[in-house]
Amino acid sequence: MKKEEKNKAIKHYIVKGLGRKTHEVKDAIQRIFFYLGLVETVGNNFSNVLIMLVVANGIDFHVEYSHTTPRIKHVMSIKDLERPGEFVSLKTKLNFLQDNGMNQIVSVINSDLRNKIAHSDFEIKDNSICIKGKPAAELALENSFKLLTATNEVSHILQKNERRKRNSEKIKREM
Repeated sequence: MKKEEKNKAIKHYIVKGLGRKTHEVKDAIQRIFFYLGLVETVGNNFSNVLIMLVVANGIDFHVEYSHTTPRIKHVMSIKDLERPGEFVSLKTKLNFLQDNGMNQIVSVINSDLRNKIAHSDFEIKDNSICIKGKPAAELALENSFKLLTATNEVSHILQKNERRKRNSEKIKREM
């Protein structure tokens, strides 16, 4: 499937699942919490994988834990990012990625929107939900599309690189 077709399929999935127009507050709530769930699952896993790729290329990522010894730990695996009782905030992960030149990737995860939704920092007025005076449902729909599209593109790049690696190993074995 071509890139344009995949992007169209992603957009279709989001619009079909959430609807194009929001007529009621309950529809808007569904959209904003869909985005929250998307960031908490896909966004967090997406950032974890990218962090591990940066770490694998020799860049250190140190995390400060409040309840373990030693308090500052060098991240060596995804498990270090997801310790029970201790977690690395999404903002910390995104700052690390941005500090290491991944500005475009970081821009697809709107952590401010995620935080506003997670902490119920929005208003219900005129039969819609607004964040900073803007319709939250449309913000959530737009940001959902950006996140899923970027995730799909990175996944495609990683799969292509894995196929190249396997083909290269196969050629070496045949020689």
